[in-house]
Amino acid sequence: MELRAVLRVLRPRVGEAILDAGCGGGYYTEALHRQGALVTGTDMSIEMVRQVRRATGLPVFASNLEQGAAGPVFDAVLSCGALEFCRAPEKAVREMAEALRPGGGRVVLMIPAVTMLSHLYRYYHARHGVSINLFSFADVESMARAAGLQITESRRAGFNHVVRMEPAGEGEQP
Repeated sequence: MELRAVLRVLRPRVGEAILDAGCGGGYYTEALHRQGALVTGTDMSIEMVRQVRRATGLPVFASNLEQGAAGPVFDAVLSCGALEFCRAPEKAVREMAEALRPGGGRVVLMIPAVTMLSHLYRYYHARHGVSINLFSFADVESMARAAGLQITESRRAGFNHVVRMEPAGEGEQP
């Protein structure tokens, strides 16, 4: 269900350069590769990076979301289940926006919807010493605006939201 929603919102195209920011075990990295995208993954866990490289042979690099992507410019940035772990999520969204090619591209986030389940998710992580953020739709809109983006699509996928953001149009205030 989540993969289908992510692909519907992202709309990857063959040959398109896509960054999977916070790729974890590479689930979406592999799915995008199967769709014909030129996908690059990043994750802050060096062990996860090694595992995904070994399993897929795809380019995956160690980096956290707040540092941004060094090197190439992307047609799209996807981040599923990672933004809530950022200490500075606003900075992470700005870095994702800066990784887009000049004049276009899109950022797609999958983040937990604020529900009873997401509060349990937060509680579970807190019990294991990990703090996570939960974001209202207004929070996501604010982060998008601060990064010069606007939300162009939002879809529910299980207990998550999948949100597509694109550069704000002419005359829009970033």
